[in-house]
Amino acid sequence: MEEPTLIPPAEKAVRSRRMTAVILLLVAGAALVGQYTNLNFGKLVPLFLGLAFLVWSLWAREWGLLVPGGILSGLGTGLLLQELLDLGRASGTAVFLFCFAGGWVLIVVLSKLAFNRRVLWPFWPAGAMVFAGLTQMGGPDLREWFRWARPFWPFALILVAVYLWFANPAKKQD
Repeated sequence: MEEPTLIPPAEKAVRSRRMTAVILLLVAGAALVGQYTNLNFGKLVPLFLGLAFLVWSLWAREWGLLVPGGILSGLGTGLLLQELLDLGRASGTAVFLFCFAGGWVLIVVLSKLAFNRRVLWPFWPAGAMVFAGLTQMGGPDLREWFRWARPFWPFALILVAVYLWFANPAKKQD
C-alpha cells in the first residue's frame, strides 16, 4: 500500500484558498446562468454543488468527496435535462432516473481513474435507478404487470434461497 504523502501547511493553505475560489466561481456562474436564461436556478444548485464536490475531491485528493459529488451531479443533470427536454411525465422521470444512475456510476469511474481504487457498491443503487427508469419507459402495461406480480416476489426469493442452500458448487477441474 502506498504511504500517504504529507502536504506542507503552506501548500495546504494555498489549495484551500484555491478551492474556495473555485466554489465561488461555480456559485457565481450558476447565479449568472439563472439571471440571463429561462432556467430555474433552483434546479441548477444540485448540479453545481455536485461539480464543486467533484473538483474538491480531485483537487484535495479526498476519495470520500466523490460520493456526494457523483450523487449530486447525477441529480442535478437529471433535473436540468427534465426541464430542458420538456418530456412527458413518464419519459421525464425515466431521463431523471437514468441521469441519477449515471451519477452513481461516475463514482465508480472516477474512483478508478483518479484514485486507482476499485469501488463497486455504487452499481447497486445505479442498477435500481436504471430498473426504475426502464419501468417508467415501459409504460402503463408494464407497471400494471408489476402490480399484478408484486405478491409473488417473496416466493421467488424463497426459491432462490432453497436453490442456493441445496445446490452443489461446480468443482474446479485442473
